[in-house]
Amino acid sequence: MQFFAQEEQKPYTTSIMKIGRCCQMNIFSIPKLGGGAFYQMLLGRADFMCCIYRTSAYRQVKYRPDLYGKLHDNIFLMEMNKLGDVIFQQGVVVRWRQHFQSDSNSLSTGPFPVEVLQLIGSIKRMLYKDKENFENVELYNNVSAALLYNFAYFLYKWSYLAKYLAWDDFRRKMIKERIFTKEDYAAFDKYMDTFYNPIIMQLAGKLREENRHQYYFHV
Repeated sequence: MQFFAQEEQKPYTTSIMKIGRCCQMNIFSIPKLGGGAFYQMLLGRADFMCCIYRTSAYRQVKYRPDLYGKLHDNIFLMEMNKLGDVIFQQGVVVRWRQHFQSDSNSLSTGPFPVEVLQLIGSIKRMLYKDKENFENVELYNNVSAALLYNFAYFLYKWSYLAKYLAWDDFRRKMIKERIFTKEDYAAFDKYMDTFYNPIIMQLAGKLREENRHQYYFHV
């Protein structure tokens, strides 16, 4: 809560890890920019259950489970990032448990393919708006496209979408939704591990250092 007292314009703060405690914490800010989607995808997406929200900001953003199902918190946190920079705490700072009846423990309520496609498409539109804030547009386009593709593959696996359709079929659906092109896939298949991912890791490390601060507290 001391972060909110010191940083009046921050809409929420979140932690990377979920269990434990520590006495020294590294923090960095995720800039607002055009929407914050690029920085959240690059530096670390916020965990909804680990966030402390500024009420005035929280009430300005709507939940959209009608579009994204149980994945709506991903967009919600990116939308909140439009309201200001976000404090991202690196360290073990939050204790929480997941109730056995949480919908996250059941695939019967999704995520479903259409919800994942809606989510990826919305993030792509947010990433497109963010690019005007970066000088090196070519680098931004390459990195943001690779980040989105990696996230799409993660969601496909995490959501067990294979029970609905194969990965190649899902890729074709993303082409149909104009999220990616055949040329994108050719580049990702050939260069993801040798070109895109090394650039992502290097850029993420650089931006974390540029926005990093240390904060000390007593448990």
